[in-house]
Amino acid sequence: IPATTAKQVSTLTMHLAYQTCKYFDMATYQMNAYNFFSVLMMYLPWLLVDLVSPKEEKPKKRRSRRRKVEESDDDDDSSAPEPEEKREEKQKKSKKTKTASKKKD
Repeated sequence: IPATTAKQVSTLTMHLAYQTCKYFDMATYQMNAYNFFSVLMMYLPWLLVDLVSPKEEKPKKRRSRRRKVEESDDDDDSSAPEPEEKREEKQKKSKKTKTASKKKD
């Protein structure tokens, strides 16, 4: 920034701080108001650019729907094989229920 422009901005800021403090009858806080307006003048351009610029489109994460796994007695896809004893017990139980249902008919 050229020195003349910086001097004009500084003078404008001080005049704005003076007028504001005079309006609110707070002349002792004129330097605080000057600092506030200086920061505000630096921040406003960034704020305007953020408000005016188009928003970046972020890729949306697609939510995967998990299918409910139905458990069955003869689970062939299980990672750990069942012990033979348990298999035999299941087979005996299923035979008993089948024979009991045949007797009822």
